[in-house]
This record gives sequence, C-alpha cells and structure tokens, in this order.
Amino acid sequence: MICDEDVVVVGRIGKPHGLCGELSVTFLGDCSDFEEREYLFCRVDGLFVPFFYQSFRFRSERSALIKFEGVDSAAEAHRLMGAEVSVPVESCACRPGTGSDNYGYVGYTLVDTVEGEVGVIEEIDDQTANVLFVVSRPNGSSLLVPAHPDFIESTDVERRRIVMSLPNGLL
Repeated sequence: MICDEDVVVVGRIGKPHGLCGELSVTFLGDCSDFEEREYLFCRVDGLFVPFFYQSFRFRSERSALIKFEGVDSAAEAHRLMGAEVSVPVESCACRPGTGSDNYGYVGYTLVDTVEGEVGVIEEIDDQTANVLFVVSRPNGSSLLVPAHPDFIESTDVERRRIVMSLPNGLL
C-alpha cells in the first residue's frame, strides 16, 4: 500500500472539461515532464490510486487537460474534482528540500521559529510576483506566507514539516 511519505503532491484536479471525462489539472510547478509519465496517483477515498493517461495536452506551463483511462463521462470526472495529484517520491526531482518550485510542500505543517506551529500548507499561490504558501490555521482562518527561500530554515520530509523564520508582524 502506498503511504503519504511515498508520494509528492504535484497538483490538484480542477473541473471536468467537456463531456467525455477530460479533466483540468493544475500543477504546483512546471508540468513539462509529466506528459512523459504513464500515470499519476490520485487520492480517492484516502487511498492512492494510479490513473493512467489516455491523453495529455498542455494548457499552460502549470496546467494540462488530462483524459484518464476509465474516466469516460463528465459525471465520472466530477467525482475526481479537487483530488490531489501525486507522483512517487523517488521519481520526482522536485522533492521538498531540492530548492525547486516549493513543489511538495502542500500538506506540510508550517512551523515558525518564534511562534511555533502556524498551520498546514493547503496550496501554493504562484499567480503573483511572490510565491505564497496558503496556510490553514487551527482556528479555521487562512494565512498567506511568503515562500521565499531566505525564510525557510529547514524541512523534515519524514515528519512533513517546514520550519521558517517569518518576518515580525506577519502572524
């Protein structure tokens, strides 16, 4: 069985595209090498399930339209909407700690060196000039944290934690 530590989250499935089961997938970083893979893992009912490509076409540098084998209608595609997309850790050059696109930090607990545990990184917003971690706080609120490498003190892949020295006043 595949566990959380065996995979790296590389994106999320968006809305179905069309009526034949094609899905819009947004990646957390450059997706140019994903077209060459045979499959991606999607978390379905808590389990990682491999979904093999029937077709893959780019929409932009960070998004693609993917048709998975066995997903043949908009209703079937709708069931996968919002699912995380992952690849095996050993096959991903963009693991946390490699300095490449903050790829796998989704799902990591963010810890500040002064304040302690801040929350869980839910997504990475790269639509602005500065890449931001979208952090879900324990009280239910969200916080935007600059994902600047100068703030990152350490990452712990096994414990899925990232320690940052955040600017005064951010929290």
